[in-house]
Amino acid sequence: MSETTPPPDSRTQRSRIPLPNHIVIRLDREVRADDFQELGEAARASELHELADLLERIGVRVPRLITTSSVPEIREQEERARDSDWPPLESLTQYWRMDLGPQKADLPLLAERLASLPGVELAYVETPLLESGPAGVISPGSGTSAEAHVQAATSYLDAAANGINARYAWNRDSRGSDVRVLDVEQAWNFRHEAIVHLARDPIFGRSSARNALDDGSHGTAVLGILAGQRSGENPGVDGICPKAEVLTASHYDGDSLMHVAAALDKAHKTLRPGDVVLLEVTNGAGYPIERDLAVRAKLRNLAADGIVVVEAAGNAATQLERLPKQAGKGSFVVSEQNDSGAILVGSARATLVDGRYARLGSSNFGSRVNCFAWGERVFTSGCASAGCASPDTAYRYFGGTSAASAIVAGAVVLIQSLRRDESRRPLRPRELRELMSDPAHGTSAVGGWIGVMPDVERVIGAAPG
Repeated sequence: MSETTPPPDSRTQRSRIPLPNHIVIRLDREVRADDFQELGEAARASELHELADLLERIGVRVPRLITTSSVPEIREQEERARDSDWPPLESLTQYWRMDLGPQKADLPLLAERLASLPGVELAYVETPLLESGPAGVISPGSGTSAEAHVQAATSYLDAAANGINARYAWNRDSRGSDVRVLDVEQAWNFRHEAIVHLARDPIFGRSSARNALDDGSHGTAVLGILAGQRSGENPGVDGICPKAEVLTASHYDGDSLMHVAAALDKAHKTLRPGDVVLLEVTNGAGYPIERDLAVRAKLRNLAADGIVVVEAAGNAATQLERLPKQAGKGSFVVSEQNDSGAILVGSARATLVDGRYARLGSSNFGSRVNCFAWGERVFTSGCASAGCASPDTAYRYFGGTSAASAIVAGAVVLIQSLRRDESRRPLRPRELRELMSDPAHGTSAVGGWIGVMPDVERVIGAAPG
């Protein structure tokens, strides 16, 4: 599947939302363009005449990819990161985003042409975006009460080997307080009874549910897993960390899809060391969004400042190391030069076999995938299909790496909250990832190459002072 072509189900889902028509350009690090906000002007000033002439012929103005921070602010962030676990591999000040709008163009050919020009280190086509997993709709078996079925579909809250042992934290009266968790995706239905208490405007972008472009079911399901609360006579949902401060950031601005790195940069300004970003977006082919190198660069900035990122590994049933390295697309072979600093999450089937889990067939996998959780039968809030009759009171069974990454993010929030409750420093991204991906601190998958489902109690017990 081409990375520039979304799969058929996403075309239907996003039929009224313009697909991106963008190329990302990164200048050579020797090109100093800090004083400019438009690439053509920067090219002229730097005597990059071929680049300037091509942009003039195309007739587009090309702004910086990151506009949520000034150039000095970005430089300050990157300077601060130099002595961290995650020093910058390149500067985000070198990234620019060409928006071709309604123009029809051979984007791969144009990107190849741009990449060949003096002063340009790379250029690549920005792929469409997807939320990271479909719903799994499962009906209760004959004779099974709704309450019993919901209990079975939430046993990922239990201790290993079933789940992440959220109840250990709850029994210590810790449910995520004093930790911020930010969900990055496109839309949420904040009228839903399970998440209405979380209602507030996204810190970046707009929820496309407001414009009826997306019913917000995906985001509603994710927030239900994280921080849902029971309400009324419906079965309700118990969120993993209901006392966390939940924020959202959308990659939709009312007219188009924006670059995820910009949403992450805005998030950076609102989060503290120990806080959590849940990255529920994958690219149009179902691969992790950090395959976009601008996103990867921004993730390293977040990790350098102690912010933990939990990222969906995606649902393309692919061993990530086997993805071809293309212009502008990084390798997933594990190395310091390729590491975003995020916790990458795969998904498993919800049924234990001989006390262990098996990878869900749709989940991406590989040595870069650190953790897993359930990828099916996860009971949560929201509609299971577009146009359901009661979107504000509906509940569903959710799946894919969307559900799995939300569960793992909830575990991270509980761990960090427990640390703060005990007046201990929050764990840093690298040490937390190492603890959570250690089979001694959770449940391993059988031959799944999707890491470990962490146990909150074991991670807390093994964490340094």
